[in-house]
Amino acid sequence: MPNVVFTFAVHRPGHLAAVAFLVIATWACCWWGRRLRARGTEPKFRRALGWTMLAATLFTVVGYGAYALEEPGKYLPLQICDIVGLIAPVAVLTGYRPLLAILYFWGIGLTTQGFITPVVQQHPGEFFFWLFWINHFIIVFLALYMLIAGGYRPDRRDLLRTVGFTTAYATAIFFLNRATGWNYLYIGPTKPEATTLVDALGPYPLRVVWMMLLGLLVHVLIYLPWEIVRHQRRRTQAN
Repeated sequence: MPNVVFTFAVHRPGHLAAVAFLVIATWACCWWGRRLRARGTEPKFRRALGWTMLAATLFTVVGYGAYALEEPGKYLPLQICDIVGLIAPVAVLTGYRPLLAILYFWGIGLTTQGFITPVVQQHPGEFFFWLFWINHFIIVFLALYMLIAGGYRPDRRDLLRTVGFTTAYATAIFFLNRATGWNYLYIGPTKPEATTLVDALGPYPLRVVWMMLLGLLVHVLIYLPWEIVRHQRRRTQAN
């Protein structure tokens, strides 16, 4: 298995192509999904997307597994994007609300960071390039599709449930990192070799506190618009 060199590659052709593909594919599928929804046939299209993305997810799981055999400290499926990558197609296929909530908050709130500061070598000739971008595409694409075309809208219960799950999961990973020296969720003693937001959060272990608070803030911020809309509707109905 070739060694993977992590470098910050923002604005390089591979990065820009990945972002452009996400935007175009999401726009096209959401546009079509909304048209089908008006006709009452969108669920069939959604199931097709779900099964397609599930197959792609299983491909990435097998691919990451090959790397994990050599470097379990980096490539075990323990990152946020690994967990929500498995959750995303299942959420779309089942419509189970707690999974849709995780897809929304982790997908739009957290996984999009991978498109802003990708921690992967930008070279399409590398197998890991495709694993990274396929995984991140699946998550953000499905999260946006369910929001725009699938009709999902987060409520307060979704927020509280997901914050609780996120906190519990991050706490477990923190202690795993402490015991092993690993850096899953980037809350371990080391930093990514690429330039990321982690670099601005100070030394370990204090930066873990800031990361947890920042994660909570992101959850609240991407929920807040929906709470404002509901509040305005209640006021309008009361008048």
